[in-house]
Amino acid sequence: MKLGIMQPYFFPYIGYWQLLNAVDKYVIYDDVNFIKNGWINRNRILIAGAAQWFTLPLWQASPFKRINEIEITPELKLKTKLLKTLDMAYHKAPFFKPVFELFEQTLAQGSNLSECLSFSIRQIAQYLDIQTEIILSSSLEKDNTL
Repeated sequence: MKLGIMQPYFFPYIGYWQLLNAVDKYVIYDDVNFIKNGWINRNRILIAGAAQWFTLPLWQASPFKRINEIEITPELKLKTKLLKTLDMAYHKAPFFKPVFELFEQTLAQGSNLSECLSFSIRQIAQYLDIQTEIILSSSLEKDNTL
């Protein structure tokens, strides 16, 4: 059996999906410390040919909290702005509609960062027809003895 493990990212790069597709079981490593200014809650898109950051807004995020303890900012205005930015930048792109719907569904997934990201990873894996079993590390029983 092949096992893959990685932190959850906000709409990750192609290598993430290649790893997920290459293993039998995949663990979303969500009970480790949050990395500020990393890829966990942000990514880049092209706007007029230039890379621009887009960020999932978080509430009191800290590297002293675990990913599964971080909450998404409840402000609807910020999520709406993010959706409008993506729509403006990509509405003419092939496959825009189904991918945009995945994005909308992800943003509607409540307030916990880990739940939101794991939802998006599962939904995108399904869209890409990746059959790998996906598990949250925070749901696993651990024996931390040495």
